[in-house]
Amino acid sequence: MHAELKDNIKTCLDFLKNEAICCPNREIVGFLGLKDGKPFAKVVKNRAPDPQNYFAVDPLEYLDFQNNYEFLAVFHSHIYGDSQFSEWDKVTSDNCLVPFVVYSLSEDKFNFYSPPDCSVDSANMEVLTNSIND
Repeated sequence: MHAELKDNIKTCLDFLKNEAICCPNREIVGFLGLKDGKPFAKVVKNRAPDPQNYFAVDPLEYLDFQNNYEFLAVFHSHIYGDSQFSEWDKVTSDNCLVPFVVYSLSEDKFNFYSPPDCSVDSANMEVLTNSIND
């Protein structure tokens, strides 16, 4: 089951990566979750006033996803720079208690950040982490 879940999460990450590549002038934002044990990725509108450098999510879209899926992570792309998380990324992840996944276009690389008091199931967290690090 873990191998199948990992493969399906990789498919979701590929989808998010392709969305980021198709929109290299603004950060792409999305959610990664599970529905009935199957991974699902959704891109949402970046509501930041400066979407080239920041991202913001409509709180209702966040809550809607959280109510309908088992939340795994918030995704966003970095169109400039590397895949390292900014302090703002870390504080936001910590406040939401949800991991963040970033994809850097310049590095063609994913990175993963998990808050200390993460709300995501530890087994799912391990599969997600392994999917990103492979």
